[in-house]
Amino acid sequence: MLADMEPLPDIYPLTGLQIGDIQSYISRAFLYFAPLSKKVFILVDNQPWLSAKQSRSARLWQFMVTKYRMSPFANSRAKQVPTLAAAAAAASAAAAVGESDAMRRWFAVADLSRALHGFLVFEVSWRDVHGINYLNELLTDTSLALEARYMKKWEFYSAEQAAGCTHLWFLGRATEARALRGYLAALHAHSDPSEQLEECGIALRRTCSSSSLSAVSEDDDDGPSGGEPGHSGGMPRYSSEADYIGSPSASARARRARAEAPFVAPAQYSDTLILFRFRDSLLPVKLRQIIMSDIRLLTLLESGLPPWVIFFQSYPLLCQLYRPWMRPLVRSLYLLASLVTVLIGFYDLYKNVPLLKSAAARICGPLFGWIETWDMMTRIQYLGTILFLRNLRKCLQSLLALLRAAQAVLRAVAAPLADAAGPLLAACAELGGLVAEGLAPAWALLVDLAEVLWAPFDLVLDSVAGCLGPLLQVAMLPARAAAALAGCAGTLLSATYNFSKDIWETMSSIFELNHMSEAAQQSAFDMSQIKTLWNDLFSQCTRVA
Repeated sequence: MLADMEPLPDIYPLTGLQIGDIQSYISRAFLYFAPLSKKVFILVDNQPWLSAKQSRSARLWQFMVTKYRMSPFANSRAKQVPTLAAAAAAASAAAAVGESDAMRRWFAVADLSRALHGFLVFEVSWRDVHGINYLNELLTDTSLALEARYMKKWEFYSAEQAAGCTHLWFLGRATEARALRGYLAALHAHSDPSEQLEECGIALRRTCSSSSLSAVSEDDDDGPSGGEPGHSGGMPRYSSEADYIGSPSASARARRARAEAPFVAPAQYSDTLILFRFRDSLLPVKLRQIIMSDIRLLTLLESGLPPWVIFFQSYPLLCQLYRPWMRPLVRSLYLLASLVTVLIGFYDLYKNVPLLKSAAARICGPLFGWIETWDMMTRIQYLGTILFLRNLRKCLQSLLALLRAAQAVLRAVAAPLADAAGPLLAACAELGGLVAEGLAPAWALLVDLAEVLWAPFDLVLDSVAGCLGPLLQVAMLPARAAAALAGCAGTLLSATYNFSKDIWETMSSIFELNHMSEAAQQSAFDMSQIKTLWNDLFSQCTRVA
């Protein structure tokens, strides 16, 4: 009741965040709602990676993820400008008490501060969400999964820079922009990595009360100073590595230089799974307000996401196989299987309940007559296939047994003959080789002599063919023309015959309607013959079995 009466906050801390198949382990994440713009923002602070308190396993895993895969939590701005994160990480690693040489080498190789630094903002519009799953189990954090068609990502050096250029990346209402700047400024003020997440969330809400937000709005209304766009009068500037460690005046100059850094265009992700984990008691109430106000979101929440969808998108190899169209495909296949099962159940009732069978035959006589005929033909084909396969199996078994017996007899007979004929065949092979070596020169001489004798005749034949070829083509022109005319005449006669045949069949069908009754009687007679054949085949199968 108190949550319904008091206005709910717009920012909430998260205990776990997963985007795609990659999780954020050390970074602090917050969820900010812009209810008027119908958007949700994920604020990720990578400052905790500057400390050396993480375990080796966590650093090794995050290093492998950011090194060999496209992690959404990596900040690409580290490759453009020297960052404060590198200096802080190096100083933290060098000042660690009792640190071993292996750990120093590890910090030199796996420098996560090059990728995991700064401040990230992810934007998701509620209209791009096409899947929602809410899970609240006992003794565990509450889980909310969103499947979004599009998601934008902005990269900054810190929350202070994000607050300074809010007008470049946040396109919501003015009141939401002022509130977001206040939250970002408060988040920058509480950026101590040693501070607990719950304590930071409480401090954010306490700092960003109505009075503090109004003060921020008044500072923002003063406008930019110095003629520099994107600089608010009340916002401090950024520092580089050396200036941060140096004097306060140098730090102020470095902060101004960092704030003047070019704005990087956002990266866009498509068809992404976003999984939140939280333990804040006010966040479910906020989600209820947002979802209940939109019937589409309420429908998505009631439908939920199948477990296999979340499973497929949470593992590296399986996420490459999943596509958004698989969900409607699986749903359609499930409905089709259910429909087929229902039809099979009705058919079973139709075959086993005589009263239902007679009532259905009386109501839908022609349809069930066709079903009976089709069932009878199917059974006959099934029995014929069984008899054929059974006889084929017996035939193949007999043929294999005969071949094995013949192989054994031939092996017993051919063994002595092979021992006796082996030396004779070897001598014949050597004699044939000697004869071939002796006759090879004589054969080559004979071939050369034949080529010399045939060369004059070949020249004469080529000359005669060159002269008579054009004459023969001219002489064949009348024959080709006659063949083409004959082909056209044949095509015309065939078309005329087919047209006349169609007309005759149409007229015959009009004047021979009286034969339909005879055909029906004949079909009934054929049905009785089929049933007789079915009984004979069934009796034969039962006898054989």
